Amino acid sequence: MTTVHESVCTCPVCGCQFQSYVMTSTNAFGSPDLDTRPPEMERSTMAYWLHECPDCGYVFADEKKAEADRKWLDSDEYRSDDDLVFASGLARRFYRSYKIAMHNRKTERAFFQLLHCVWQCDDDNNNDTARQIRNMTADLAGKLIQKKPGKAETMQLIRADLLRRSGRFEQLLKEYENVTFASAPLDNILAFQKQLAEKQDDSCHLIREAVTK
Repeated sequence: MTTVHESVCTCPVCGCQFQSYVMTSTNAFGSPDLDTRPPEMERSTMAYWLHECPDCGYVFADEKKAEADRKWLDSDEYRSDDDLVFASGLARRFYRSYKIAMHNRKTERAFFQLLHCVWQCDDDNNNDTARQIRNMTADLAGKLIQKKPGKAETMQLIRADLLRRSGRFEQLLKEYENVTFASAPLDNILAFQKQLAEKQDDSCHLIREAVTK
């Protein structure tokens, strides 16, 4: 089961203290999605992954270190959300966490915050913004793969799913035409992605579907 408790958080930027919820335990039973989103109950815990200061708007997972200053948090670069339209404050929170990570040149962490933003946009049925964010996330994954060629198999598979679910079917098929992995299960997942792309299927699928075929 998932357990949470109410806690007083202190913003590391402005020192504001506010009530928030902290997750102390959860579990997951079943298959993750092809983009690694976990099954329930962990799937429904995203509201507890980040805190947002009600005073300065800083978004953070822990209180150890400020990674932005008040001036930048008040800037259009941070506050405008790049003119994206979010259907929930939680989706915006993940996007702002992505912006903070990019501001600190922590590209891998930024990628995962953007991926979490996509998941929340899906939950909000905010399909247009979900597609926009997926495109951004796929492109960011491509940059990370270039930095670690041959050492980013999971990232390659997540990128394949992001391309497919963004409707970039031809790009997926061309880019992954000659890609193989040392692990048979990973090859099976990629083959499944290609089959879905050939059918122009952009819906959510589970890893279980690929590895049990």
